[in-house]
Amino acid sequence: MDKNSNLYLISYAAIMTIIVAVLLSAISEVLKAPQQKNELLAQKNDILKSVGMDTVPDIETFYAENIEGIVINNKGDILEGLDPLSVNLKVEASKKDPASRNYPLFIFNNPAGSKNYIVPVRGFGLWGAIWGYVALEEDLNTIKGVAFDHESETPGLGGEIKTDWFQNQFVGKRIFDKNEQFVGIIVKKGRIDDPNHEVKSISGATLTCNGVTEMLRDGLKAYLPYFEKLKKTS
Repeated sequence: MDKNSNLYLISYAAIMTIIVAVLLSAISEVLKAPQQKNELLAQKNDILKSVGMDTVPDIETFYAENIEGIVINNKGDILEGLDPLSVNLKVEASKKDPASRNYPLFIFNNPAGSKNYIVPVRGFGLWGAIWGYVALEEDLNTIKGVAFDHESETPGLGGEIKTDWFQNQFVGKRIFDKNEQFVGIIVKKGRIDDPNHEVKSISGATLTCNGVTEMLRDGLKAYLPYFEKLKKTS
């Protein structure tokens, strides 16, 4: 075949395209398992971070020994046979029927003897998805800690939701008022009038902060039926 002919050039390009596609596909499959393992490890690390335990020497071992995971429905009933780490909140939120949604919950059995209930939350910031974990004390009201992350918020602005200075503000806040009515936590610009339920916003990141407020409100609200049942049995 004439190497200068159009047929040769087209055939050569087609063969190279197929070879490259096969190689990329093979590499993707080889890397898939390690990527999934790293994502799962990061998820476990964030869960532990919400209760201040992300600096343990062996995350996998500590998690396995101290974290219990369950999945509940919108009525607060526990659903058997489901892996909470595999529940995708984005997928669940897309389900039109709330009764068909699954909600993962993680329980930290502290070696010191106490328990914390860790709620995964997901919402939207200025540029994309934001998510995190909110750990509650045994009273199911006081926040033990939080761990937030984001997809594409602006560094130095909305991206600040990942920083310790922002997340530390949530420690000790309460999601119910004195009348035991759910109010959530408000990320507020300006003066803090209600220190039990408000934290300071990030300067220049109003939309991201509003997203955090909505994420916490909507995310925690889904677990209220389970909390009510838990309180009655305690």
